Amino acid sequence: MQSTVIKENPDCVREREALRNDTLNLVLAISDSVHLIYQDDARFVSKEFQPLNANKYRIDIPKYQSQKFNFKYLSELKPDYEYENWEAKYPKFAGELSFSKIYFDKKKEKAIMTVEYGCGSKCGLGYLYLENVNQKWIVIKVESTWIA
Repeated sequence: MQSTVIKENPDCVREREALRNDTLNLVLAISDSVHLIYQDDARFVSKEFQPLNANKYRIDIPKYQSQKFNFKYLSELKPDYEYENWEAKYPKFAGELSFSKIYFDKKKEKAIMTVEYGCGSKCGLGYLYLENVNQKWIVIKVESTWIA
């Protein structure tokens, strides 16, 4: 059987390297748990992709703390649309991230998930397309679906 080699998206590789070199200690608010893809967005996801289950689970952010990012749970402060509460408490506040559960194809060779980033009235939503190559999940495509 011939092995197929898929190279990672060069833009993703460059962005990941830039993040490795960054020591800004930015504060990011992370949603407390993963969620199903929102109903408005689910219409863009092929029916071949399904989550393993509907359970929510808490994101373990302490293990991801670094000099680059200081992660805080979104539930830490009262929510407000422009994140004024966050900016008042954390001068290096950079925005909010939330993640959907990962939806897999039937063979569990491909997957899709949403990653949402908000920083006030300028927001974005994107899909990450993943593929299992040599027992490792890699990002093969990042698709922006809207920007407010």
